[in-house]
Amino acid sequence: MLPRITGFAPPSGAVGAQIVVSGTNLKTGVANPIVKVGTIAAAVVASSPTEVTFTIPVGAVTGKISITTADGTALSATSLTVTP
Repeated sequence: MLPRITGFAPPSGAVGAQIVVSGTNLKTGVANPIVKVGTIAAAVVASSPTEVTFTIPVGAVTGKISITTADGTALSATSLTVTP
């Protein structure tokens, strides 16, 4: 089944802050999903089928969060605001 993002918190943060994304089918198998803020890849701290925690990467700007698994890619409905 395709991954689906239902929300994330907090809605904004600075580089290095951790963001928790909620949803369904966010992880397939044992490998962490690929998380990006806009076009910048982020480091995944923890992942499960319903929750993924990542760190806002250096170079990230305000943009939508994408999570890619073996089953496809989910895109957040709203943008993550990256603060200075």
